[in-house]
Amino acid sequence: MVVFDRYQELPAVIVDFQGSVVHLARDTGMAWRTRALCVRPATTYEVRQLRAICELVARQRRDVARSLTFAPRQRTTATYEANKEET
Repeated sequence: MVVFDRYQELPAVIVDFQGSVVHLARDTGMAWRTRALCVRPATTYEVRQLRAICELVARQRRDVARSLTFAPRQRTTATYEANKEET
């Protein structure tokens, strides 16, 4: 369930309850605990905001993974010669 934390002023997803404490998380990796009194159901705008953040994070993670799978950058002759002189 998507909720809005009034203290952090952020929309998030409820992960767990422990008494009057609510565990919240976002796709960005941010996770925190707050009192249940500080949480209210998210508005339509806040749900869209959280979805947009999730899509942005997913796109960034895909780009990072893609850049790591490509072949390493080719060294130029000047770089090769400079490294050769240092050793």
